[in-house]
Amino acid sequence: MLTRSLTFVLCLFAATKAIAQIKTGEKAPPLTITNWISNVPADSSLQDKLLVVDFWATWCKPCLAAVPHMNDLVRAHAADKNLQFVSISDEPAAKIRETLAKLPFATAVVSDTTHTSLNDYQVTAIPFCVLLDEQREVKWAGHAASLTQDMLLEFLRHQPVTPPKPLADVRAAATRYYDSLWSAYLKIIEDKSQTAYFQIQPLGNEAPGISGTHPVPGGFAVAVVNRELRLIVANALEVGLEQVALPDQLRDKFVTFCYRNTSQPGQRPMLEKLMQSLQLQYTESEEIREVILLEVIDTALLYAHKPVNANSSSTNMAPNKLYIDNHPVAAMGKLLAEQYSMPAIVNEEKKYPVSINMEIGTLTWELMVQNMARYGVKVTKQKSNCRYITSFQ
Repeated sequence: MLTRSLTFVLCLFAATKAIAQIKTGEKAPPLTITNWISNVPADSSLQDKLLVVDFWATWCKPCLAAVPHMNDLVRAHAADKNLQFVSISDEPAAKIRETLAKLPFATAVVSDTTHTSLNDYQVTAIPFCVLLDEQREVKWAGHAASLTQDMLLEFLRHQPVTPPKPLADVRAAATRYYDSLWSAYLKIIEDKSQTAYFQIQPLGNEAPGISGTHPVPGGFAVAVVNRELRLIVANALEVGLEQVALPDQLRDKFVTFCYRNTSQPGQRPMLEKLMQSLQLQYTESEEIREVILLEVIDTALLYAHKPVNANSSSTNMAPNKLYIDNHPVAAMGKLLAEQYSMPAIVNEEKKYPVSINMEIGTLTWELMVQNMARYGVKVTKQKSNCRYITSFQ
């Protein structure tokens, strides 16, 4: 039986009514900034500057994925003194600094904890980027990853900014390509005549996210189409995402490959083949770190939340909410690890294989702990020995 998983990410804000985000040609309101956090410009008034304003959040994966691209644009236009890049979040400065410690930003990073800018610009989904001229007219608005060098050059010359090719068209073309690869890969991993097969595509930047494994007696077979490279490494080595430290040039890369081997079981041989093809080596080490410890103290309470529909399963990270549907409690541990950027351990994990549904609020640590207790799970922080995957070369 094929085991398949999919990942879809959309960062939306809840709204009581439908509001269109600010559009090209509209007059933009002033930016409200409560904290200058990083890369503060000499003139923080921003007067007479052409502005590239990127609305983002620490919990938004597409926002973080666009950061290296924005960094490249900042460096390419370092000589343009009348151009200022600003990344703005409505989160507390301390939370933002935690992210900056792990992911460098070349833009000026600010926060508006009053949420005024988010509301004034009618932001309902992020990442959301706007180009503002000196008179604060919107010259373009869209996804940060869609902003190109050519668009910025037009903006700097005060020319009309040519919109990028509609993302829907790009996605449709990518979907067709990946669907054809997926179909071809499925035939290979299910083909009993194939004893050893490996084929890899160039690393990509898009993330439709689909993979599947196929049982092979004495071996292992997997088809992967555009999954996060870090996720593949973490799964193969049975560690959390936060325990895999990729170099900057690989941090946001996605991999597409097909592997089948009838003589070597498990994911480690697959990972070795993948690393060899990418000309990479990694180091495993153990360190004493603070971890999130999950202890099931009431099994009956935990299993009172079994799924209604056992034919589908999913995990999801939303603003201040974590969800698992039809997964063991260990899946929530992985989400907590990603949410709080620290390893999470389920005590005696193998004793709790039954799939359940959970909905956990994460606005504060205390709220999360209280929500987990409703499912019979005690959550604490402790020092523990953890494996880390580093030194990719």
